Amino acid sequence: MWAASGCTGNTNDSLAWEQTSLSKSLEKNPYPKEFFLLGDDAYKASCQVVTPYPGTSSCWSYRSFNFYHSRNRMAIERAFGVWKERWGVFHRPSFLSLRTLDDVVRCIMILHNMCIDDGVA
Repeated sequence: MWAASGCTGNTNDSLAWEQTSLSKSLEKNPYPKEFFLLGDDAYKASCQVVTPYPGTSSCWSYRSFNFYHSRNRMAIERAFGVWKERWGVFHRPSFLSLRTLDDVVRCIMILHNMCIDDGVA
């Protein structure tokens, strides 16, 4: 599992992604073609990042693809919901420095995974 949390909240997702070590690493050493990352429509589609088809299409295959694409991305959205519910630090705006907040988010990610491993999730 991997995460990056170094940009401010108003940073465009696509720009934030391009600044990550994973993005830069995948440019040099791409995943095999059968592996890819899912991004929402804020990301630029590439061989490594699969995004939904834009707009609302009447084409059944596009709608079907977008449905399954969205369904697969929901796991991360649920994780954010669990984090917010479990740890009060996300209940209000933070006045922590970006560096400290980065450490807090990484710590919560680790605790979240420990809870899943222990069956407490």
